[in-house]
Amino acid sequence: MRLWRGIAAVAVAAAVLGIPAAASAAEATGPATGAEPAAPGAVPLATTIPGIDVSAYQNPINWTSVRNSGQAFAIVKATESTTYTSSRFAIDYAQAASVGMIRGAYHFARPDSGANDALLEARYFVGVAGTFGTPGELPPALDLEANAGLSVSQLQNWVQTWLDEVERLTGRVPMIYTNVSNWKNWMGNSTAFARYPLWIAQYGVSAPSRIGGWSSYTFWQYTDTASVPGIAGNVDGDRFNGSSADLLALARGGGAGPCGLVTLNRTAYPDLRQGGTDTDAVCAVQTLLRGAGQTVPLDGNFDTGTAAAVSAFQGANGVYGGATGVVDRWTWTALLAHGASYPTLRSGSSGEAVVRLQRALTAALGVALDQDGIFGPATTAAVKSYQTSYSPPSDGIVGDGTWGHLRQGR
Repeated sequence: MRLWRGIAAVAVAAAVLGIPAAASAAEATGPATGAEPAAPGAVPLATTIPGIDVSAYQNPINWTSVRNSGQAFAIVKATESTTYTSSRFAIDYAQAASVGMIRGAYHFARPDSGANDALLEARYFVGVAGTFGTPGELPPALDLEANAGLSVSQLQNWVQTWLDEVERLTGRVPMIYTNVSNWKNWMGNSTAFARYPLWIAQYGVSAPSRIGGWSSYTFWQYTDTASVPGIAGNVDGDRFNGSSADLLALARGGGAGPCGLVTLNRTAYPDLRQGGTDTDAVCAVQTLLRGAGQTVPLDGNFDTGTAAAVSAFQGANGVYGGATGVVDRWTWTALLAHGASYPTLRSGSSGEAVVRLQRALTAALGVALDQDGIFGPATTAAVKSYQTSYSPPSDGIVGDGTWGHLRQGR
């Protein structure tokens, strides 16, 4: 939520949400200061990976739904100034990790000219957020969107002091969150900070602008009105500029445990059974089982516990073939189709439910269907093919009948 929306708006939100007004003002501040036209020299887009950033304003959050919607990472507000800790930081940070998401934490800076203010804010942040030494943790982030009248040189010194202290305490090179105008006006468009990964906010453009000494961005907050399953209302949407391997490297080796960054979108879904060695596919199964309410680790091992969870899912959902503990195409289909809702879909539909449909059809039909969330001609043809074989009539519309067959893997 943007600080410039005003304390009155915060007070209204506090009343609606049942949050004390004094606390909600801090809860509402967090990365969201883009909304600028692109300037010449925009950064060209490479492969990008979707994620979100959140504060206590976006709560409660169903992190399983968030992860299953395709979000790979989440950056969570931890602290502000030297006295405020987000009431939801510890919970959201742990839950994002528990569903296999890469996660990061940010500090909302309140720079002032007080003695040692930057050092005190840095130490307060690390005292709450930790030292970022666990696999799956992004570098600590400084959210720079407030300035209590400091001059350019004063703010540059404040930022450098904060970055140096956080790096000393954690051993990680921190990230900087800013937007184009703040960096140019407050920081004098300094080129001295290019060693720190850039998280830039800029909305309504096809690619973010170049600023300071950065030749490119690491993260781009491209909207504050993203709609993500598992979160009521709008949320900040972000993109990582690179491949999955790049993101894993930045996050010290991946997500929670050996599974790292789990990929549910696949061109094929192989048969799996106890003792199987396709770690990536097993991680995908374990992620889907967790999303369906089964208790199973994210470790890539198809052991007796995972086999038991598969059997429990098969029995509870009436999956074709019975509770065998083996993941064949029918069980893949049922797992991939599972979700919080099953809306009627047809040509022109889009969104998370379409992604689930496309994944399930890929498994059921053995075809490499694009899993882009857009119900276009290829998806229509695949639906009709599936309906012809398993769920007539073949009208290309996915209603209760077709969803029911997919959810049972039939």
